[in-house]
Amino acid sequence: MNFKYQKAFDKHKLTGCPPSGYEPLGTIAFCFVSQALDDPNNFLPALLIQPARVNSVNDLASKCAGFGLSLFQSPQGAKAKFEEMMEKTRGNFSNLVGDHLAGIALNKEDGIGSQQNMDNFSHFTFHE
Repeated sequence: MNFKYQKAFDKHKLTGCPPSGYEPLGTIAFCFVSQALDDPNNFLPALLIQPARVNSVNDLASKCAGFGLSLFQSPQGAKAKFEEMMEKTRGNFSNLVGDHLAGIALNKEDGIGSQQNMDNFSHFTFHE
């Protein structure tokens, strides 16, 4: 499978990215977006959102995850994570990822993702 951000994997020497345990997913997923539909940061992996944060991640596994989409299996999980992050960042989280929730349909041909993490609000990482 060819990945949308393969050049980023190569540039950062992310061999084994995405991890071998990731699988094709056919599901509805939820992600944070800005209200402005034309915001260039909407639907981008965390490490491609501007301002860039790629140098703030040191370990390879986190960097690999940072080039995947951060998604949630349930809107309730996403909302709970949003509230937690707003508290941790003193209200700045919404400036980074947006303050709205979008639902997206993933087809198995769209990429591969991790298993949802129920300890992390149904979060999963998806590589297009």
